[in-house]
Amino acid sequence: MKDNENTVHTIKKILGRLKRKAAGKLNNHSDYLTYYLTLPINEKGVLLESQNGKKIDGSIYYLVKELLTNDAYEGLEVFISADTKETADRIRRTLSRFDTSLVKIVIVGSDSYYRALASVKYLVNDATFKNSFIKKEGQVYLNTWHGTPLKHMGRKIKNEPDAPGNVMKNFVEADYIMFPNEYTCRHMIEDYMLEGICDSQIIFSGYPRNEAFFDDQSRREIRKRVCREGERVYVYMPTWRESMDGNKTQQILKLIDGKLYDNEVLYAKLHPLSKGSIDFSMFAHVREFPLEYETYEFLDIADCLITDYSSVFYDFAVTGRKIVLYTFDEADYLRDRGLYTELEELPFPKTTDIDELMRLIRVDGDNCSYEEFRGEYCRFDSATAAGNLCRVLLNHGAEAATASDFPKSAVKNLFIYSDNLTEEANMDELVKLIREKYIKDRRCFITYNRNDVKANPGVFNRVPDDIYYFGCPGKMNMTAPQKKAAKDYIENRIDFNSFLSIMDEAFSCEILRNYGHSPIHEVRIINCLDHMVLLKFAHINGKRFLHLDDNNLKTLETWADKEYTNYIKKHYEILTI
Repeated sequence: MKDNENTVHTIKKILGRLKRKAAGKLNNHSDYLTYYLTLPINEKGVLLESQNGKKIDGSIYYLVKELLTNDAYEGLEVFISADTKETADRIRRTLSRFDTSLVKIVIVGSDSYYRALASVKYLVNDATFKNSFIKKEGQVYLNTWHGTPLKHMGRKIKNEPDAPGNVMKNFVEADYIMFPNEYTCRHMIEDYMLEGICDSQIIFSGYPRNEAFFDDQSRREIRKRVCREGERVYVYMPTWRESMDGNKTQQILKLIDGKLYDNEVLYAKLHPLSKGSIDFSMFAHVREFPLEYETYEFLDIADCLITDYSSVFYDFAVTGRKIVLYTFDEADYLRDRGLYTELEELPFPKTTDIDELMRLIRVDGDNCSYEEFRGEYCRFDSATAAGNLCRVLLNHGAEAATASDFPKSAVKNLFIYSDNLTEEANMDELVKLIREKYIKDRRCFITYNRNDVKANPGVFNRVPDDIYYFGCPGKMNMTAPQKKAAKDYIENRIDFNSFLSIMDEAFSCEILRNYGHSPIHEVRIINCLDHMVLLKFAHINGKRFLHLDDNNLKTLETWADKEYTNYIKKHYEILTI
């Protein structure tokens, strides 16, 4: 048994997690890393994923549509992620109007998914790929994100230090990040702390999904199919929250239904957890949002959008049609979630009362063009957004007329790792150390495994705005031989050098999995002797320092495994605390 019991426990925990399977999925990280290391690039392959495979509608749908209908992309092998077999069936139905002979739907976490993720030339996501994802050299990654933010994002979400980590890694890995306006770009860079660590190309473009609002023919055809002559159409799209269960939603819909006229209809687009217990057959004028249409394709028939805190109003505003905010639970909902723009500053009428809501949605809409608002948030919207982005992706940015570089940092990036950050006193001491010694000439990031801070996530609220953090999500990728080597090392069947010869590549990949290609110019490890931490950071290209108190320094000096001790001394400058 090795000297450090914590190290043994950590390695065993990693091995145990790697063996477990998620229900209905393989989640086989061994196979993924094997495919990442061995599969050649599929030059004709493109993988598109929306919201971790939960759906196809939105911008990803319009990008898929462009790839399937434009002859310029003939011969591409299109992979689409789905989180379940049920979602896969729904995607097939949604795409049934197109030729899908070259489309392959892959279940997230399956063997076919990991093969595609590790080998396709082109990657597209409107959120993030799994924690295990590492962008391979030669792959081209476009991230379109999924909405202009009204609610705080990234580090501004209190008590969620794990919120930024995988998003930051995905942004850093992306070759192109699409932003619909300067407002979104500014807040995402600031609150995901991307300055100085991200070298992606910024592409200013309307969301591909907003193409639907420029298709007058589609609007006329759908209205002709589903509406009576002269019927006024409202769409209700509330933000989902736990308090908005089926009973509360049904009460609201019942009140609205009783106040609608015979020439009015309301379609409710609800979260599955809200709509599951609702019987729409009980309503005379309220109907369930139909599944046979893409969301924005059907939303375009609305004469008025009713929403609350959802960013959908940023998109729908391009139509110039009426938007009303029904915020009956505003105080409760916003208590723990701040906004970038206060609701009162928006140009849309707002109410908490059903009778007032009915009056507002019927007011003449001639003054609803929101010109100033549209100028700020919708000026890049167009009928050709999907085509433009596909050309950016597949032609490597050659036609990116609205491209911009990420802001650069004039100083070096210092990453600092310290154990026991859940203790407020420890965090305060670390912040004090950074302020006193490092912040003047470095951009300082506190880094950590996000699972280690779950016991007290609010401790990160103590980190001031001029100090940043980059959490490491998920578990380490290892191939089957690497897992065996780790086990053999724990059980003293192989020595450290033999272990490292097999594991060396895994630690290099772990840096990429955690941080992408973020430039880490310097790392300082504070009073930590954990094998996995030290061996991982030994694989960065920057300077490496290990700060130890007298007890830990003595432990290192008297360690029985001299091969490991010599490795640490070779790869770190060791300083006393």
